Amino acid sequence: MALIYLANLEERSERTSKDYVRTLHFPTGLGLISGALSTTDHTLHVLDSYVDKQKPEDMLLTISKNKPDFILFTGFLGNYQYSFIKRISCKIRELSPSTIQIIGGTMASTIPELLIKNSAVDYVVIGEGEETILDLINSIQHGHSVSNVKGIAYRGADGQTLLTAERPRIKDLTKFPFPKYNLFEMSSYTKYIKETGRCWDILSSRGCFGKCIYCERTFGGNVTYRPLEHVLEEIRYIKQNYGIDRFADNLRNINENFQFRFQGRANLINYHLAKTLKQVGCFGISFGLESGSQRIIDSMHKFINVKKAEENVKNVLDSGLEVHASFIIGMPMEDDQSIHETKDFINRIGLQNVNAGILTPFPNTEIYRLGKQRGLIIDDESYCENLGTVYYDVYVNYTKYTDQQLRLWRNELNSLSTD
Repeated sequence: MALIYLANLEERSERTSKDYVRTLHFPTGLGLISGALSTTDHTLHVLDSYVDKQKPEDMLLTISKNKPDFILFTGFLGNYQYSFIKRISCKIRELSPSTIQIIGGTMASTIPELLIKNSAVDYVVIGEGEETILDLINSIQHGHSVSNVKGIAYRGADGQTLLTAERPRIKDLTKFPFPKYNLFEMSSYTKYIKETGRCWDILSSRGCFGKCIYCERTFGGNVTYRPLEHVLEEIRYIKQNYGIDRFADNLRNINENFQFRFQGRANLINYHLAKTLKQVGCFGISFGLESGSQRIIDSMHKFINVKKAEENVKNVLDSGLEVHASFIIGMPMEDDQSIHETKDFINRIGLQNVNAGILTPFPNTEIYRLGKQRGLIIDDESYCENLGTVYYDVYVNYTKYTDQQLRLWRNELNSLSTD
């Protein structure tokens, strides 16, 4: 039996934009890992600075006092989290040298080599984590070689980074229990949901069949789905235990009173489907429309016809559903004409909720590699170290325009929102 801490840690850096809007999302990744670990006899505790009043230094004191066998982190690239993980992992190593530190999540899958090289983290879990974490902890506890654990990165005897074989995707998403919600400070998350009118996030599938050059597909190109009844079972559990009845998920033909919205693709929706979704509780759909210029969309490898997207989104609005639309400014071919086309696109549709951001390149993406080829990104370490609020500011400028012009375009598009 091991004492395992699941740590959802955040540090608000002074470098974070004053305009940064903090949203509170339940740490689904750690929740799923808690569900997998609940099948073992390990003792689990959660440290969550997102909702606890404790500061990171308070949690370090807790770790120092209790000396857990393992501490599991999660993290994403942005809000200076890479810099924070580096510093806090070194503090943990100093205060509790015997604690084995493991990190998963999108950051881990994107920059495993940097984490092993520059932080005190012992193991990086790449991709889906449920099977990997069970395999890894079991191997460590029984003194087996971790080189046989698929889907991890770790530090070799001479300090070099070692990556094991890729772990196959989990085909059966009902294999592990739901998140152990009772381990987390749920009242803070549910209060936030009820006060803001936001949705509780439910993952009904994993993976993405898209090939957008600005996106890192953590789970790859294959999409796996949870059975509808399995999703409904989790929704019923959350509703009954925590009073949440708004969900970001795709529900059809059910005799349940749920409200939900979901993220969709504008080329895969029509009026009939939108109307049917509204009848069963859907109140809105979020679309990544990205641009009103077909030239820009094609350069993104988005594979969406702008005219068809416009028609479909209008149909969604006509059905009575809300539409939340996001746009990305700053692709290499962006110019006055493409911005003009995007403004016209937004106005023709009559979009009420527009969220425009500036392109943020992430490691392992095609657009990031282009930045390195052009000499716009010199060093991976310094880039990740200084990556703050994503899609807000200019980290790499691929265009012939100034950074200030990109910010002005962003503000102009966002001003078109009537909400």
